[in-house]
Amino acid sequence: MMMKFKDFFKKFGTKSNIKLFTILTVVVFIVLTSLTEVILDPANLNIFTWLSNTILSIGISIAGLLLGESIANDSLKQKENGLYQRSLQGYTKIQNSISSIKMYFNDFLLWFKDKETFCKQVDYLTSFDIRESKDIIKYLEIEQLEELLYHPVSLSNGTIVRKKTEEQIEAIRKVLQGKINVKTSMGSYYLNANENHSSKSILEEGKRIDKRINDYVKVSRTSKIIISICVSLLFATITFSEIKDTSFIVSITKLTLRLCTFVSCLFCGWQTEAEVVKELSKKIENKTDVLAIFKTSYDSGEFKPSVYEDLARREYENYLQNSIESEEENNE
Repeated sequence: MMMKFKDFFKKFGTKSNIKLFTILTVVVFIVLTSLTEVILDPANLNIFTWLSNTILSIGISIAGLLLGESIANDSLKQKENGLYQRSLQGYTKIQNSISSIKMYFNDFLLWFKDKETFCKQVDYLTSFDIRESKDIIKYLEIEQLEELLYHPVSLSNGTIVRKKTEEQIEAIRKVLQGKINVKTSMGSYYLNANENHSSKSILEEGKRIDKRINDYVKVSRTSKIIISICVSLLFATITFSEIKDTSFIVSITKLTLRLCTFVSCLFCGWQTEAEVVKELSKKIENKTDVLAIFKTSYDSGEFKPSVYEDLARREYENYLQNSIESEEENNE
């Protein structure tokens, strides 16, 4: 009997079950309020009673949300062959395969960042209908920009760049000044499955996922608390006019609403954490993809580790660039 009950709910999925429970809640509330004449009377609002009920409703909502998130976290992360475990297995596999070349990963990260930055800059200039974007990035001197307003310019590799508009020149200026680039984390972020990011390149994907997780959790929790306050305010103004002793019907209605609040928040917490675990799985898959590119690039000879002096120089240049970006962000 219990298995049939579980199978019935499994057919619908979590979101459908939440909607089904909401429908049942509304039906129960309609039945209870239909037993008598219900009037919304603002004069019936006692601020202290309402405040007490609101605080209690918020507490029930928070307890339901946190409990639902905790149960979902334990269940979904430990589920054998679940999305999270499959992602983790793939990551562990690629980690083991690069154990002998892991010391070159930071070097690769600098090399790959330069490559991804170049692609991002080309895409940016192309969006302004600049066809010579690759040659401009490589060979155009920033001093030649003003000339492009009035006439074509010859680059050092022999390419002729046609005259550009002011908007196109400003786009080129941003690229040459290093304002269009890929922002990535330290190598340890990719070498640890559970480390968080320190926004179209594969190197920027982790940061976007972290932001999506934070935004989703905030919106979900805030919306449920606001709904609890609204329901509490609505209930505080209800008057049952056709029953002399309304204490029983009021108690039943209050009990129903509080139970519904707890269960709906429990479901909501579960759904929120399910989305979080899904995003965490994507983050691990993103790290797996980067490590796979590292291995492929190394094995094919496309990426060749630099000597120590070159690596130190490039790390220092990267440090200076990040310092400039941080100062610009603070000034903004």
